[in-house]
Amino acid sequence: MKKQWIISAILILSLIFGLSQVAAEEPVNPWPVLELEGMKVSLRPLDEEGRHQAYFGPDNSYSGAGAYKPAKVISARALFQEGQYILVDMDYRTAGRRCVYFRYSSLNKANSIEMLNPEAYPAVTTTFLMPLLGPGNDYSTVVQTTPSKYEGLSLAELASLFGGSYEIMEALKAERNTIVLDQGTDVSVFFETSNGWVFAEFSCDLGRIRAWLPAEFISAK
Repeated sequence: MKKQWIISAILILSLIFGLSQVAAEEPVNPWPVLELEGMKVSLRPLDEEGRHQAYFGPDNSYSGAGAYKPAKVISARALFQEGQYILVDMDYRTAGRRCVYFRYSSLNKANSIEMLNPEAYPAVTTTFLMPLLGPGNDYSTVVQTTPSKYEGLSLAELASLFGGSYEIMEALKAERNTIVLDQGTDVSVFFETSNGWVFAEFSCDLGRIRAWLPAEFISAK
């Protein structure tokens, strides 16, 4: 009897252990995990004041993500191509590091970049989050720049309101507000990186954009 009890106990433990192994191997989230090595590229040369327009998504219906001078690019790597737009991981002299989309025609050496058509998976934020422009804390936050409400005034009008030149310059500065997503914000996740960031699309004060969020605070729906 004792021997049968021991055998039964071993079988039960084996079954429990086997089920736990299966559960551990099941993916936590439905979206894929990708490694993005990319390839080195550069922005095509323009005249001294020329800039290449970037976007927060792979077509010009997305919000603009700034305009950039080729001479100020410290480094740039093309991560992948969607249609006629390429996601570029760029370090820019006056703006820091960021991943933004450029038109195919804006880049040199863009003829062998990996094509990607990522599937969107519905998800939701589980806390307040500040989107970043890349998969890591060394990337810039997403900000909304609002022109000064005094921008259209004449110099005489500005002088009557503020007096000195320093005060006028301060009044004309654009406001830069960091974008924050509320808890419970709906997002569409495309993929996750091995260091724990998801590339996602969502709506905010800038409109419809794509940016990066910490995966631990994103839950699949």
